[in-house]
Amino acid sequence: MTYDQYVEQIKSFLLKQLVDKVYDIIITKITFLSWGPLGPLLKIILEKIIEIILYETEMAIFFLYTDLRVNAQGRKFYDAIEANMEAQEGGNEEDKQRTEKELIDSFRELVKLTN
Repeated sequence: MTYDQYVEQIKSFLLKQLVDKVYDIIITKITFLSWGPLGPLLKIILEKIIEIILYETEMAIFFLYTDLRVNAQGRKFYDAIEANMEAQEGGNEEDKQRTEKELIDSFRELVKLTN
């Protein structure tokens, strides 16, 4: 099973669970919605609404996570550049090696292509 298939399976499960739970809550509060064709229609409407919410929030969370991750790592990389420049200009050999290693590590963290 690929990662995408796994994620789709989780989304499908979550969608079904949320629809069932919300449907049960609504039916206990407004019982006439379960009569006749209203019950299945309510489930279809709930499924569409929750599906939209799941997929839209997934995209928003993805971009927010990406933006926060890159911003934090970008600041860390920028700080490492400044610290390395200061050490190279006037620090001792130990400081130069330490700040250069920190610079390399922060660069690797910034450009890492995996999660």
